[in-house]
Amino acid sequence: MAINVEKISFASGEFDRVIRWRNDVDKIELLNSDGSTVSLEGSGSLWHLHEEVELTLIIEGEGSRLVGDRVDRFSAPCLVLVGPNLPHYWRFKGPSAGICIQISLARLEHALPNLPSREIHRFAKQASKGLIFASKTRSSIEQIILHIATTKGIVRWGALLQLIGHLGEIKMAETQEISSQPFNIDDLAPGYRSIQKSILFILNHFQNHISLEQVLSIAGMSKATFSRHFLRYTGKTFTRFIIDVRIDHAGHRLLSSSDPVSEIAYESGFNNLAHFNRMFLRNNGKTPSTFRDGSSSGKAI
Repeated sequence: MAINVEKISFASGEFDRVIRWRNDVDKIELLNSDGSTVSLEGSGSLWHLHEEVELTLIIEGEGSRLVGDRVDRFSAPCLVLVGPNLPHYWRFKGPSAGICIQISLARLEHALPNLPSREIHRFAKQASKGLIFASKTRSSIEQIILHIATTKGIVRWGALLQLIGHLGEIKMAETQEISSQPFNIDDLAPGYRSIQKSILFILNHFQNHISLEQVLSIAGMSKATFSRHFLRYTGKTFTRFIIDVRIDHAGHRLLSSSDPVSEIAYESGFNNLAHFNRMFLRNNGKTPSTFRDGSSSGKAI
């Protein structure tokens, strides 16, 4: 599956687009500022990017997300800010619902010429690696998003400005960066789409044995070429990426179930419990049991 470079259309004079989905993230509703709605085909479940900043509130559902070079498990409620041209992807396990606000920074700067450029660029830089918001901060932003989705005209425009101002004032300590590095759209060179095919294969089959030969066949690359491109685009080796996906899945299962650690390890794709324990400790700084027992303490994101 190739990366989708999405071109978002805006109404004349507007700098934002508000969309909503219920049940299926690829069946979306465009909420126009005049109060009308339009049904559209979305691309949330595809690996895609666009020039606009995107703020997504997940109201219902759970699954995995891929933002930049980071794979995470998530469950509602959660709030994620994705910067310009940062590849992202949502895969829900079952029904889902949410609201997404996409903002064109170029149109925003044109619509509000008195807004200092440095404020807009600072906002874009904050979002360049993607951000997850702590629960307390998420709650305050969530109320504004829900208000925007149910208003129209000048009231909605005012709420949007309130949202942008609120986001600009948030301290980085109240958020968590997602990707380890920003993404440069110029990196969409030959080889990138092949790497994305291999990433999607890993996400769909990580619970089973995955051989390098399988992935090389999907990518259509030699071992040397694949290794070079995979490290360049994900910041990780093939082996490390698979382990991280499996550990992220295991962490989610540890917190959402009381199943034995050994069962979760095998379900996550590990066939050796000792190896699972070592990898989990390396990634999280805690053993699986300690991670589960201490889940109620620490930063809430």
